[in-house]
Amino acid sequence: MLFEVEGLWLTYNTCNLDEKRLILPFVLKQVPSGPVEFEIEFVKLKDGRHSFNYHLEKAFFEAFGNEDVLRAAVAVEANIEKFPALMNISLQMHGTLGVVCDRCLETIDLPVKAAYTVVCKLGAETETSDEMEEDSELVILSAHDFKINISHWIYESVLLALPMLKNCDNLTIKPCNKEMLKRLNELSDEGEESTDPRWEKLKELFKKDKK
Repeated sequence: MLFEVEGLWLTYNTCNLDEKRLILPFVLKQVPSGPVEFEIEFVKLKDGRHSFNYHLEKAFFEAFGNEDVLRAAVAVEANIEKFPALMNISLQMHGTLGVVCDRCLETIDLPVKAAYTVVCKLGAETETSDEMEEDSELVILSAHDFKINISHWIYESVLLALPMLKNCDNLTIKPCNKEMLKRLNELSDEGEESTDPRWEKLKELFKKDKK
């Protein structure tokens, strides 16, 4: 079983599940799986540095049930530094995601760039470690685990790199749907013209009362 810890260090005896010692409060949950091509059999890796490269397309996001990403071209580099009791996984992602513009509903390609670090504890108890970086996520691997799937960390990191408001304001080429924008402006103007004048009088009264 593979578990993820939200919080700081925890020691866990994988041989006897009744014997566990908590250093700081934590939440223990099972880490989800993902596409098999993102599985890394870490037991076959020697201690030291290892690199893996991936290319994300629309099918990657569809595997997670995501229908908002209409196209994708994202490069991913996963760097693993393995120690006898720990494994650092550093993810670097950059590319573009095709999504619907919040303003004109045209499909636009937005740039994304993200980085994420995961620290995996391999089986035995560890009090502390100089190899653990600040703001890193900690994952507990049991003595029976031999592989880890990194796809869900990639998926979440890339989506979080998208802006809250998705439009082409910062794009050099703006593929705006001009007909849609024209219609939206017309509706906006109609809304302003149809404002009930009695509301404007009430606003004026409220302003006078405040004075």
